[in-house]
Amino acid sequence: MATLIGDVFTDSSRFHTQSPQYARYRERHGGASRFPSPPSSTSSEAQHGAVMEPSPSASSTATTVAPAQIPSPASDRGPRWNDDPQREIHVRDLAHVESLSGPASSASDPPLQAMKYDISGMPINDVIEMVAALLTKITTTNDLQHDALNRNAAHIRQAQAAKGDEEMSPLSSSVLAFHGKNVPAITILSYLSRIHKYCPTTYEVFLSLLVYFDRMTERVNDQVLKAEEARRQEDAAMSDETDSDLADDDDDDEPKQERGQATYFVVDSFNIHRLIIAGVTCASKFFSDVFYTNSRYAKVGGLPLAELNHLELQFLLLNDFRLAVPVEDLEAYATMLVEFYAREVVAHRSRPAEKATT
Repeated sequence: MATLIGDVFTDSSRFHTQSPQYARYRERHGGASRFPSPPSSTSSEAQHGAVMEPSPSASSTATTVAPAQIPSPASDRGPRWNDDPQREIHVRDLAHVESLSGPASSASDPPLQAMKYDISGMPINDVIEMVAALLTKITTTNDLQHDALNRNAAHIRQAQAAKGDEEMSPLSSSVLAFHGKNVPAITILSYLSRIHKYCPTTYEVFLSLLVYFDRMTERVNDQVLKAEEARRQEDAAMSDETDSDLADDDDDDEPKQERGQATYFVVDSFNIHRLIIAGVTCASKFFSDVFYTNSRYAKVGGLPLAELNHLELQFLLLNDFRLAVPVEDLEAYATMLVEFYAREVVAHRSRPAEKATT
C-alpha cells in the first residue's frame, strides 16, 4: 500500500486534538509589488528540469489525553514533563530543531514525541526545506516499494486504452492526470523554492500539501479496495451460477474492462511535481490573501496553462473539494514535520561526524 505522510512516523500519539489553537497566520512580510517576476521559458533555470512534459492524460486517529493530575508534595520530584504531554515549543529555525535532538539538550527535557511544536515563527525557507525532506523520503520509499517504473508504464498504457472510454471512473481519471512520462530533473526542494521565489505565499500553504496528499491517498485507495472487494464477491457469485445464459461473450467483456480501471493513488517521482504545483495553486487561493493567476503558476511550474487548469480541477476532485484544514490538523502535521526532520535528517547528518571522531 502507498506510504502516507503519517507512515514515516512511529509515534502513535501524533494526532492530539486537545491542544490550544494558535494564530493561523503569521505577520505579513514585504509588499506584493516587490515580488520577483518569473523567468522566461528560455531562461537557464527553466531549462534545467523545471519544464515537464504534458501528462498522458488522511484519516487520523485522535488520541485522548488524560487530564494531568496535581502531584502530591511527596511525589513532586524529578522532571515534570510527564505531567504535561502537550508542552508547546515555538521553533525558531532549523538550527533550533537540530538543538532539540542534539546532545546539547538537557536530560530533564521531554522526548520529541511528548512535545508540540509551533512552526509559525520559522523562516518560510526552513519550512520548505522540512517539507521537501519529508516528500523526498515518501517518494523514494514509494518508488522502491511499488516499482515506480513498471507502475508508471502501466498507468500510461491504461490512460491510452481509456481514451474515449466514458465508463472510466472519475477518480481513476484524476489520478492518471498527474502521472508524467519521465521524472523531472529538478529536485523537490529546488521546485518548492522556485515556486516560493516567484509566487511567495504563507507557510500554511506548504504545510497543507501534506494534509491534502494524505486525504487523497486514503480516499482513492479506500474506494479502490472496496470496488475490488465488490468485484471479487460478484465474480464468486457468478462462478456459482449454472445457467449458460449468464456466461455470454457480451457480459464477459464488462468485468475485464472494470478490472483494468482500478488505479491506486501513490505519491512517487513521476507525479510529485504536478501534485505540488496543483496543490500550491489551490491552497494559495484558499489560505493566502495574495495569490496569482494560473498563467503565472503554470509558467513557474513549467507546465502549459491548459494542463495546469486541468490538474487544478483534478486536485479538487481528489480532495472532494474540501480544502479547509482544521487548526488542530495543521498543528499535528507541524509537530510531525519537526519530529521527522529532527529524527531523520539531523540524525543522518550527525552519524558521519560520529564515525569521523572514532
